[in-house]
Amino acid sequence: MHDAQRASALQSRKANAEVVEGWRWMSTQSSRTCPACLAMDGSLHPVDELGPAGHPNCRCCAVPVTKSWRALGIDLDEPADTYQDGRAWFAEQPQSVQVQIMGRDRLDRLNSGLLTWDQIPMIRQSPDWRDSVVVRPLAA
Repeated sequence: MHDAQRASALQSRKANAEVVEGWRWMSTQSSRTCPACLAMDGSLHPVDELGPAGHPNCRCCAVPVTKSWRALGIDLDEPADTYQDGRAWFAEQPQSVQVQIMGRDRLDRLNSGLLTWDQIPMIRQSPDWRDSVVVRPLAA
């Protein structure tokens, strides 16, 4: 169902490319959100990219991002972007929630600098379904 919705959203973005610049990966920011989804949350993608390429049971969605007001011919300054991405949201959570999301070992590595947010997600290739973003195993 989600992939059908993502395909229709892609067609809508393409049909409105004169005003839509791309899309933002938006996760459900909760204690049940996987680390890969939080790492991807807030990332910007081109209009014609299908996505988000979430894992099975992923609750993420693609939110259209419009072109700037000036690019649309409106002579006004662009308001500040107030979107709080997953990384910023995570930083505000109590340690108990951070451990619930990341697990103790991954959180310790992230906090010590042995692991970066960009190293958390990876693409899992699947000939039986589709490629999807998942959490990179710590051993990888």
